[in-house]
Amino acid sequence: SRMAAENGFHWIPFERLPADHARQFDLVISSAVIEHVGAGDVDKLRHLRLLAEASRQWVAVTTPNRSHWLEIHTKLPFIHWLPKPLHRKILNRIGMQTWADPNHLDLLSAREFQRLMNRSFPDAQVDIRHFWLLGGISNLMALIEKRFA
Repeated sequence: SRMAAENGFHWIPFERLPADHARQFDLVISSAVIEHVGAGDVDKLRHLRLLAEASRQWVAVTTPNRSHWLEIHTKLPFIHWLPKPLHRKILNRIGMQTWADPNHLDLLSAREFQRLMNRSFPDAQVDIRHFWLLGGISNLMALIEKRFA
C-alpha cells in the first residue's frame, strides 16, 4: 500500500514473491492468516516454513485465540469451544458453510499455536504474546527472532 511504502515498508503477497525470495526481508508478518491456510498441521507448517525462508531475522505471526469466548469470524459466542467436528456441523446447519470448512477456518488454541511455532522455529527465540478483548485473551502473537540469521 501507499502508506506502507511511504514509511519504508514493502507489501508483497506471498503468491507474488520472486523465486529467489529466501531471506529477502528483515521482518515478515503473517497477520490472522494461519487459521485460514488449511486443516491440520501440514499446511500450517508449510506456511510457517515460507515465512522463515523469507525472513532474515524476524517473523511475527498472529491468530485469533480459539479459547476466547467470542469467535471473531462468525461473531458467535462459545460454540467454537465444542469439539471441532461438532462446531463445524452446527455452522453448516445455521448456514455458515464457508466458516464450517476446515480448509477455510481452523482455529488454534494457545497450546496448538505454541506447538506449531516450536516445530517451525526450533533454533529461534519464540516469544508468545497475548492480546485481551472483552474479558479474555482474544489474539495470540508469536514474535520469533531467528538466532542463526
